Amino acid sequence: MLRSLLSRFTDLTHGKRIVFLAINKTGSSSLWTWMDEQGVPYLMNRYREDEARKLRIIAEVKRKGLPCFTVVRNPWARAVSSWKWCMQEKGLAPCGFEEFLRIPLASMTEQQRFHTLPQWRHVVDEHGSIEYLAHVGRLENIDATRDWLADTLGLPRPGALPHLKKSGSADFEQHYTPVTRALVAEAFRRDFELFGYPLAY
Repeated sequence: MLRSLLSRFTDLTHGKRIVFLAINKTGSSSLWTWMDEQGVPYLMNRYREDEARKLRIIAEVKRKGLPCFTVVRNPWARAVSSWKWCMQEKGLAPCGFEEFLRIPLASMTEQQRFHTLPQWRHVVDEHGSIEYLAHVGRLENIDATRDWLADTLGLPRPGALPHLKKSGSADFEQHYTPVTRALVAEAFRRDFELFGYPLAY
């Protein structure tokens, strides 16, 4: 009996039907708002949580066979979005895109750093793998993830999701030069490789 009670306090996924590993600037606010509205018992690991918690959650997902998902974004667009968001909401002094890309992560504030880290760092397991994920959605087709969630959870498919917390990066191509292309390609190389985005936009 005592062991059972203790496991409830130490098991992060106890009573949850699904796990969401949320990455910043990928439409995560829209998805968790929708799940809240549907009353879904889910566990979300936000991008700002520490590595130990993330790995603990992943271990529970694997042990229990819980469906776990994330949503990623085209790194070209996300880099521009993160730059604008850090200036608009995270206290970054106004700067050009190239200047932003050259700022060392160690010299950023914690919030700025969380919004700049490559996406893979928020979801890989201890072996650097994402094979445990049941679904890897894309912001560019976020309604497909909402449909996957509805099907997985036995919920009706509603209309299109609203896009919350937009930071105006639809015109991201205009911010690229040969230099900024090279900087983003290098900084987010593993995102391009792991999530299948082309090194061209």
